Amino acid sequence: MELSVIVVHSSPSLRKFLKATVAAMGNQVVVAEIDKQGLSFLESNQADLIIVEQPLLELGAANFITQVKLISGHEQTPVVVIAASKDNEAKEQVRSAGGAGWLVQPLQPQQFIRILEGFKARKAKMESETKS
Repeated sequence: MELSVIVVHSSPSLRKFLKATVAAMGNQVVVAEIDKQGLSFLESNQADLIIVEQPLLELGAANFITQVKLISGHEQTPVVVIAASKDNEAKEQVRSAGGAGWLVQPLQPQQFIRILEGFKARKAKMESETKS
């Protein structure tokens, strides 16, 4: 089962790590440096999972998620946030906006891989239920 993943992160080194990890698991991955690039991509493309940083350069993660949920076809697309700190207020805002997860840096590779595997399993289950 392949996922289509978009990564929106300002750090070149973390974008590179995330892209390599997602691709190594047999998934398609697109990267964007800023939130507006990510939203522009999502307006004309589907994604199974969106990974963004907190704080995002312009919108902030919660506002980005709100904007994603307004794009046709992405109302249910899960968004996982990678944060630099354990900011409980920002975490609650992300959750209220419909965020699907919150990871704190430094990112543990095995934890990230387990999360990707979980979303792959979720997609497989949804597709098998649709076929039934």
